[in-house]
Amino acid sequence: MFFIKVFVILTVTVLHGNVIANDTDSDTDTISDTEDGLANGTDLKNDFNATLLDLASASGNGLFRFGDSYYDFHTDPELWDDARKICDAEGGYLAILNSELEASILAAVFNTHPSSSLAGYILDKDVAFVGFTDYYKVSEYVTIHGQNIEKVGYNKWRQGEPDGPGVQRCGVVDRNGFICNAYCTYPLAFICEIPV
Repeated sequence: MFFIKVFVILTVTVLHGNVIANDTDSDTDTISDTEDGLANGTDLKNDFNATLLDLASASGNGLFRFGDSYYDFHTDPELWDDARKICDAEGGYLAILNSELEASILAAVFNTHPSSSLAGYILDKDVAFVGFTDYYKVSEYVTIHGQNIEKVGYNKWRQGEPDGPGVQRCGVVDRNGFICNAYCTYPLAFICEIPV
């Protein structure tokens, strides 16, 4: 994942006429804009998140677009099944992660919503429901379309996950783009994916 992040940052940096400078007086790498200095002193992680959001591009109505889908991040907590129904009513489904880049973009979008901005009572403000579960067979995680998560292209679990299989049955993504399993009956933020 680190190499993809560096590649995306370097590619965008070069395309925009920026250069990476290593500040010898600090341990933090910074990006300096060679033309107008606008990005001087920008932390690489923040710049990477901004780059991902630029790649995703906001639609103007709170949705973010990446590839052939829009993503709607819901801050009002819902149970997993209720979140699934809301996404269905929007013409989509709970987001399905198909690549490391998509997971990074959703994590960047998630991080634009600090914990304090999430509405109501949420047990864990650092995860959001997405579209996979082991409802049908314990420890066999499939998307809401019935596809094995390994086959759809993304199964990077947070360290120690999955835990509580058969009890924590619903899929979530954390603020770093890793997937985890969680209790379906705890209200959480959630992300809908709406095909274009």
